[in-house]
Amino acid sequence: MDTTYFPQFTRRPARSLAAAMFAGALALTSCIGGPNVSAPGDATTEVTATTTAATASPTTVTESPPVEHPPPETDDGTGDDTGNGTADATTSPVEHNPPTAEPPSPLGELDTMMKENMEFTGGDLTVSDIRLASHDGFDRVVFDVAGEGVPGWSVAYTDYPGKQGSGFPIDYEGVSALSVNLHGMTRPIEVGGVDGVGGVVTEVIPDISHHGTAQFIIGVAERAAFSVTLLEEPTRVVVDVLHEPAAELTPLGVPNLRADARDPAPPYQREVTGVRMATHEGFDRVVFETAGSGVAGWRAEYMEEPLNLHSSEPVQYDGETAISINLTGVTGAPGGAAVSGAGGVVTEVADPIIYDGEVQFVIGLNGSYPYSVTLLKDPQRVVVDILHEPAAPAVAPLGDPSTLGKHRESEAPQQRQVSDVRMARHDGFDRVVFDTVGEGKVGWSTYFTEAPVEQASGLPIHYDGSVALEVNLTGVIDEAESGYSYLDLGPMPGVGGAVNEVIAAVNWHGSSQFIVGLDAETPYSIQLLEDPQRVVIDILHH
Repeated sequence: MDTTYFPQFTRRPARSLAAAMFAGALALTSCIGGPNVSAPGDATTEVTATTTAATASPTTVTESPPVEHPPPETDDGTGDDTGNGTADATTSPVEHNPPTAEPPSPLGELDTMMKENMEFTGGDLTVSDIRLASHDGFDRVVFDVAGEGVPGWSVAYTDYPGKQGSGFPIDYEGVSALSVNLHGMTRPIEVGGVDGVGGVVTEVIPDISHHGTAQFIIGVAERAAFSVTLLEEPTRVVVDVLHEPAAELTPLGVPNLRADARDPAPPYQREVTGVRMATHEGFDRVVFETAGSGVAGWRAEYMEEPLNLHSSEPVQYDGETAISINLTGVTGAPGGAAVSGAGGVVTEVADPIIYDGEVQFVIGLNGSYPYSVTLLKDPQRVVVDILHEPAAPAVAPLGDPSTLGKHRESEAPQQRQVSDVRMARHDGFDRVVFDTVGEGKVGWSTYFTEAPVEQASGLPIHYDGSVALEVNLTGVIDEAESGYSYLDLGPMPGVGGAVNEVIAAVNWHGSSQFIVGLDAETPYSIQLLEDPQRVVIDILHH
């Protein structure tokens, strides 16, 4: 019988922070033999660990002499420049009151999104050491790099890391892991793993170097914001991971399925500098980072067969449908900026197409989902959030919309009153709802007019728009008779569709008058719904 092997991924439970800190404290006490023992030049007295010194003590025996000078400005916060964590406690002078050093701070831009830098030079690089330190508020993992040139990287969260080449699962300690792929690494990995030191990082596991990429797995107790930074002299890649879990993110804007657009602002000299993507609880986020002058704009819409902005040829992408977004006022983007999906609904972001002051990106998806496009500043970036759940079934207009006037008689005992007015924008139409209370059934008389006047006084009613839909609801009584206070609504602004505003005019002789300001006469319908009784007017978009 044929059998199929399914890899079994294992996430070993992470040790509690308190237990890890207690263990670190025991190691610290047993190795130091007293308080305030520190070698000159240490960037921190936090517990550190390296692949060349197995103890978790900040005073680790190494083959390097004591460092007698302050650390350089590029100090990576895990120890002296030898990469050994700290100087030799058996040969260093003991300082009972060491000078206070400025505590390290996290480097770079911290978030949970994938970090990538493919601008690496040289192909004969290797990781010569891995160092780990826990600081106030964050852990720092340092990959020391030997060889000529500088590495690139791709770093992202995954719950199921696999070995390069075979894809077999990598067993790690923690609730999730950072997969660190360093590019330009042709020599085999010869460093060992590193245990956590009481912070958020539980361990660092070397995998193999495969086709120029060396993979390392950083187990973490929580998915927290992280950064990746290249430091030089000597060359090292620094990964900082915050101790606090990342705050729960929510989608920006109001996601929907409609086309979206925003005009750019001069001088129209921005460039896309990078594309990032991450999957969050309930949505995927794609970020287009920009630099330059002016403000980027965009045109975005769903397309199953998007066309190349320049050639009008079909754009090939992975997925069932796509969002085509043209960034306007943008003159360039890096080549090879395609990004693979991160396990959510986005399958890929295809390579950019640059033409005539616009840059086109095609976001492949495995289905149609509501999305939003938002401009963020400092630094300026365009953020596309795509929900994981499909849109709710589309709401359809009620009745048979037309531009004709409409009439319905009210029913006894004609003792109702309007208690609220609500508006909503739907795909293709706006809906205005008049909630009512009381006895009987409301009637109505509706028609278009360019010059509505107030009942009784005959005074003109000023409204926002070129034409108005006058709505007179009948079978109503005034507030003195009903016991309800008549709503002092005033003008109610529209919701961005056909309706500009709704004005509550007067309540006179059993009729409540409302004016709906519009830009054009468009077909509409009016229906009476029960439980609770309400009058629903659907106005089509023109």
